[in-house]
Amino acid sequence: MQHPSDSYLMLAAGCGVTPIMSMCRWLVVNKPQCDIRVIFNVRTPADVIFAEQWQRLCAAHPQLQLTLMAEQDAQPGFLSGRINEQVLQQAAPDIASRTVMTCGPAPYMQQVEQLCLGLGVPTANFHQEQFHTSAQLDDGKSEQLTLRIGQPLREFHVPVGSTLLAALEAHKLPVNAACRAGVCGSCKNPYYRWPIHHHQHHDVNPGGNRTGLRAGL
Repeated sequence: MQHPSDSYLMLAAGCGVTPIMSMCRWLVVNKPQCDIRVIFNVRTPADVIFAEQWQRLCAAHPQLQLTLMAEQDAQPGFLSGRINEQVLQQAAPDIASRTVMTCGPAPYMQQVEQLCLGLGVPTANFHQEQFHTSAQLDDGKSEQLTLRIGQPLREFHVPVGSTLLAALEAHKLPVNAACRAGVCGSCKNPYYRWPIHHHQHHDVNPGGNRTGLRAGL
């Protein structure tokens, strides 16, 4: 871990839970003495990512405690609403002494930063995983390449350096996407015959011929 500690508070919203899950998996194996509290915010209970994995992980490692929050349709096992000071204090009464890690949409991270610092978390102990990306601008003068989409075959000219996701959306082609940062895997699709270069260290590319659409062109 880049920020070693004996106690963590992990805060995640939506697809931002992906790096949080990765850190929790590593900690329970490599630092089993750590106390880990996780608060995971979703829109509805059906939106919980890694639901079964969380159940198994918490059952096997009692030092890991998970709090689930749903903005809508909260069910037993979920708190209702959004993250707030009361929830933070309830999940981690000793929050000021914990290392806090958070990942989620920018407004969410801004909110939890204000809440955590207000509850006494030192700035040095508050860490964010950047989850959003800056918009890419095309001035019309950049080098172009041809993107071919099959069934039926269509061709588009897109600027070099743009992402597959941005190129497909710009030409109004249907595509699934969630985090827009290459961490959740929602946009993973097959590609054929041409190499793809990744610009970000966390682009989804599990091997073979499937890659995340955050890959650069």
